Amino acid sequence: MEIIASASLYIPEKREYIPYIHKNGQLHNQLSVSVHTHVGKAVAQVVDNLLSRHSLKRTDIPHWELHTGGDKIINSIRDEIGLSEEQIAATRSILCEYGNMSSPTVLFVLDRLIKAGMKKGDLCMMVAFGAGMSAHACLLRKT
Repeated sequence: MEIIASASLYIPEKREYIPYIHKNGQLHNQLSVSVHTHVGKAVAQVVDNLLSRHSLKRTDIPHWELHTGGDKIINSIRDEIGLSEEQIAATRSILCEYGNMSSPTVLFVLDRLIKAGMKKGDLCMMVAFGAGMSAHACLLRKT
């Protein structure tokens, strides 16, 4: 895979939806029960910013790999971006098999997409979110 570009967005006024907490001497993300209502919008914003820099539209991206933050979060991102269930099938299968393993889970989704037969030249958008209400996107191309 070739990295074409990446982008991040931090929305400090919404940081209470994904704060870090100190637990047993370690930092952990703590997701608010309403985080899904905000994550989709943040992800859509960072994705659109990244795509516009490359004169691309959401429909130009055949493959999507989403952070497996749970069904409500996946649904929020799907609906906000306008993705089909087929486009997020790899994300759902990784969530089902492994659960939410935090942001690095997108690498498991990427592996699933590659093994499913991603073609040379295909574009893929990797998206994740994290503490402080941050959203991250990485535009990839299959080499």
